[in-house]
Amino acid sequence: MFRRSSVAIWGCRVVTSPVAPTRWWGTRLRSATSSRSGASGSAWTGSSWCAPSSTGSRPRSTPSSRCVRLTKGVRVAPLRIGLAGVGFAGLRHLKAFSVRPDCEVVALAGVEGETVGSVAAEYGVRETHIRWEDLVARDDLDVVCLALPNALHAPAATAALRAGKHVLCEKPMARTATEAEAMVAAATEADRVLHVVFNRRYHPEVGIVREAVAAGRLGTVYHARAWWMRRAGIPGRNTWYTSREQAGGGPLADLGTHALDMALVMLGEPDVVSVSAAAYDQLGRQGVGVIDSAALASDHDGFEVEDFATAFVRLAGGATLQLEAAWATHSQYYNEYGVQLFGSAAGALVRVDTRVPGSALRLFSAGGDQESSSGRVDGHAGAVGDFVAAIHSGQWDGHRGTAALARVRVIDAAYRSAEAGREVPITPTGPVPGQPVIR
Repeated sequence: MFRRSSVAIWGCRVVTSPVAPTRWWGTRLRSATSSRSGASGSAWTGSSWCAPSSTGSRPRSTPSSRCVRLTKGVRVAPLRIGLAGVGFAGLRHLKAFSVRPDCEVVALAGVEGETVGSVAAEYGVRETHIRWEDLVARDDLDVVCLALPNALHAPAATAALRAGKHVLCEKPMARTATEAEAMVAAATEADRVLHVVFNRRYHPEVGIVREAVAAGRLGTVYHARAWWMRRAGIPGRNTWYTSREQAGGGPLADLGTHALDMALVMLGEPDVVSVSAAAYDQLGRQGVGVIDSAALASDHDGFEVEDFATAFVRLAGGATLQLEAAWATHSQYYNEYGVQLFGSAAGALVRVDTRVPGSALRLFSAGGDQESSSGRVDGHAGAVGDFVAAIHSGQWDGHRGTAALARVRVIDAAYRSAEAGREVPITPTGPVPGQPVIR
């Protein structure tokens, strides 16, 4: 039976309250609602922002709010941001940039002009465009942020990088490994930062387990399970989400990439040896499991991707990973994701049920089981913070999108395996020696 209290787990104090600083395995966490430097709802970790609370009023970015930040005593002008795409992800990125004193969003782009204009007015952004190419062509931007359909990630990112802009790109990085490799090459050639948003890695429990694995507290981790499962969560039929050409894939690319990222981060970025996968479209082609029933078409020709996929991933050193992703299932899952690690000394489970704010961590060992949870955090703000910190660091060689490329290679191999009906070997996907694991 799990115990929820302030106790010692493997010799380290645990405080389960989400509003108090917490220690897990010797790692101190600050609540997402804490603040420093007068930034409400935010906290600093090194040179970057911690993910702030998702609650609170919506900020505005206006000329009067422009200021400078001190970086090691040097006054640095705010980064000038152009953002392409104002859907769900784009708005999260916009909010994250707008609360930062070291950033100014100066232009938005989107094909729905009325919506873009409304968002620009709400956030105090002065200029708008219809095409992402217009942002790339501007000579007054330091950064282009991309929240576009998947098919546009590679062409937009490579164009922006070649134009001298740093790029923050929504996941998935690209539809294929070939596209992702071209993005990394463009970042390297242009000497610019390329960062891909994996906002789910910012759950505090992910970092806690990563440190525990690195310290050997789980012993030998021989198997992991990572999943994001929905019961009725198809984004919409006859949209780019369900177009193979536009999206590149279904839930494996959309949701599975998050679960894969969390698992690889927790495991310490092991190389991937091979993938054996299967993909199914049993419910989507029937029109079952669509989030918005109004999106259903009279025919079922608008669903070209899978609604469920499973992949068995072999890791270097002999460990294995089972990856599952679904938009629609007849199952107990409403909308849940997580990672479970199986070790020779202990096990760990990080689980998020989207109906409940925050995330939970369970620890399993012969000495007893423990459970704790943390409150909701804004992972998009965490991703933006790491991106901005990378730019200000000046150490751009370690921030070319190579870790994100590793994820795309696994997903790409899974789709090829499912199509071929056999295991597919892939090239090593670990970080370049001497470079940061998370970037």
